[in-house]
Amino acid sequence: MGTKPPDINNRQTPSGAVPRVAFVSAGQSPRREMMAEILELSGCDIEVEEFGALDDLDGYELEMMRPGEKDQLIYTRLNDGTPIVIAVGPLEIRIANVCAGLDQKGYDLIIVLSTGLYNEFRTQTPLLHAQQVMDAWLASISMSACNLGVVTPLEKQGGSTWLHLGDLTKFHTMHVMADNNSHIGEAARRLKECDLIFMNSVAYSGEAAERLGTLAGRPVVTARKVLANALNLYLAYLGARPDNHFSNIEARLQAAAPNLTDRERQIIKLAVQGLSNKEAGLKLGISHRTVEKHRSSAMNKLGVSTISGLFRLVMVIK
Repeated sequence: MGTKPPDINNRQTPSGAVPRVAFVSAGQSPRREMMAEILELSGCDIEVEEFGALDDLDGYELEMMRPGEKDQLIYTRLNDGTPIVIAVGPLEIRIANVCAGLDQKGYDLIIVLSTGLYNEFRTQTPLLHAQQVMDAWLASISMSACNLGVVTPLEKQGGSTWLHLGDLTKFHTMHVMADNNSHIGEAARRLKECDLIFMNSVAYSGEAAERLGTLAGRPVVTARKVLANALNLYLAYLGARPDNHFSNIEARLQAAAPNLTDRERQIIKLAVQGLSNKEAGLKLGISHRTVEKHRSSAMNKLGVSTISGLFRLVMVIK
């Protein structure tokens, strides 16, 4: 495991070392094409090691990971490129175990490289959860009047996203496209009336997105691009700030906007950590509508209009 990315732009930790990042995929490692694209999109030079939740499983063990009729599903790939559909429950357990094994091994960041997983993975090492990154991006889009089309590999996978976010995100159209290269014409026909198309799986390549955008005549954003932007932002923070910068959000928000209420600071802190309004409401024991109201008020006071803008602001507050 351990594949070296192409040399791009140097991004160092405060100690001067190139950041060490562990990528944990839902399938088997290595995923060279996916990793090359994400790293190129991020524009970062980092030391990469790849780990797969299904690494070292034999045929019988893989068969035991297949979903039952009522299980939530994830679409992923083996290291030879073979597609496989597996159950979310046992997959999340395996990913949690992989992350626990990587914890405190000197990585600057662990990235869970899969959408469609909603359980939190707890580590002492900073962890970037792809699904939480997508949730934050979708939440920022939902604050606009954008007619959003979403492409997902599996019908159940798309349904779980809808159920998880509820009415916080306005999916006007959803289309299932299990393969990168086939059925793009059908997806383009169905989504051509949307203002923006989001390919909600790291399995979808930039090449597939370009073809879809050309045929539909609409801009297309991939999960890989959103994740690469989040990686870039995190590493920018890592190189420019001391290690405790991200843990002092409340004090820095107080300095940036002294008129924030205690509740607004709480909610902004949770938003920056990647929690949706629904998740923040559950954590604080209030409704997601109340969270939305406080977050909107806080963002007005901070002078930002999107989650990505809020994230950038928090990263640069001194």
